[in-house]
Amino acid sequence: MDDAKRAFLDGRLDTATALCRARVARSADDGAALHLLGLIAYRNGDGAAAATLLDAAAAAVPNDPAVHNSRGSLLYQTDHHEAAALAFERAIAADPGLAEPRINLGNALFALGRGDEAELAFRAGIARAPRDPLGHTYLATLLRSLDRLDEAARALEIARSLDPHELEARHALGCVRFDQGRIGDAAACFRATIALAPPFVPGHVALAQLAVAAGDRPMALAALARARALAPDAALVAAAGREIDAAGAVPAAAAVSAGAAPTSSSVRPRPGT
Repeated sequence: MDDAKRAFLDGRLDTATALCRARVARSADDGAALHLLGLIAYRNGDGAAAATLLDAAAAAVPNDPAVHNSRGSLLYQTDHHEAAALAFERAIAADPGLAEPRINLGNALFALGRGDEAELAFRAGIARAPRDPLGHTYLATLLRSLDRLDEAARALEIARSLDPHELEARHALGCVRFDQGRIGDAAACFRATIALAPPFVPGHVALAQLAVAAGDRPMALAALARARALAPDAALVAAAGREIDAAGAVPAAAAVSAGAAPTSSSVRPRPGT
């Protein structure tokens, strides 16, 4: 399996697929091969095949936490949050020391509106992997939703200190600063994010929305034009355009955060080790 995993991580999906299929041909209940085939299907955008393969992998190796974590991630991505939470709980039961399933469980519980439980899950994950910036970023998303803005900002500052190039933390901090009324600081966060990744569409959209809030329509239109050039069909860009067209109404905080706060796109299944 080591060769297949290396091929997968290197992006050589055809090689990884061939190696895994050879293993499954020899043993139909090869959980590791089924797991990796599920991840390949997921990478290729075939959600139905990924679900079938990951279900088979979980049946073959019911005590493998990586399989349950990957299966939960797929369920989360398809908005089956209750089932995702159960899969993450199975991963935790299989190996209580792992951080990632606890962080992922926090996301699933948050999506289910179970904020108190989500916070406990996030903090438990952070305790096991305090140097993982995503754990702090996800916790901040929850705290922001509860209007605990100072705590959210502190969590995001920690995430940014752990990885100065982490886009989600920088952008989410801009959203929190907007909520706090610190428009200049919010703009600085968004500009810093764009400087790190110029194609980052939510940064340009957020700057457009901040310009609307400041009553600067020309600047808003310029930022929107940059976003449209990068992603002309994106729903986020279209929504910002409607906002600007609506006679300069001040954007709601939730609108500024659209696409910025960590969401299901950050919950990624990974090959087991």
